[in-house]
Amino acid sequence: MSRPQLNLIAHEDAQKLRRDIFFLVASRLLLGFFVLGAIIAVEIFAAWQNLSIFASTQQEQQQLFERRPEVIAAKELEQNLNETRVLINRGDAFFANALVWHQAVEAVLDAIPPEIRLESFVFSQKVGPAKKESAIHIALAGIAAERGDIRNLEDALKELPGFIALDSPIQNIIPRADISFRMNVSLSLP
Repeated sequence: MSRPQLNLIAHEDAQKLRRDIFFLVASRLLLGFFVLGAIIAVEIFAAWQNLSIFASTQQEQQQLFERRPEVIAAKELEQNLNETRVLINRGDAFFANALVWHQAVEAVLDAIPPEIRLESFVFSQKVGPAKKESAIHIALAGIAAERGDIRNLEDALKELPGFIALDSPIQNIIPRADISFRMNVSLSLP
């Protein structure tokens, strides 16, 4: 059998006491969380300060290192080496095709009739995505005695080996004599 309990505190006082105990425990817990949060915040701030000081020190050391004459000389040497590599690669590319270029230019010069006086001869190479699409472009300018000489030059250029295209504007054949002409021819490179 259970014994009846005797309560000596009034019901309102008991509720007030429970409420006071709850607020006391809750306030102590909140105070503990606040103190713990403050400690963590101070530690995080201190760590952040240490890291920022460390980073700025490292950056200053890096800048001082980069100002050293040996480092500056090494960077200049590296830049000069890179520029030299680029020039060597360009030279290699040019001389790799020098014989082919020479043959193409010589063929064009041989195709020019003696009646034509050549004043300008400019050539360049255009390389496509694949090496097989390489072409040489030649720009010719000069003076022809008459229209027929221009026609003969155009026909001779079209018969060249590796002929791709000829761009000869209509202005080249409008005058009858002493014709100042310009034309472009494209030849494929083997």
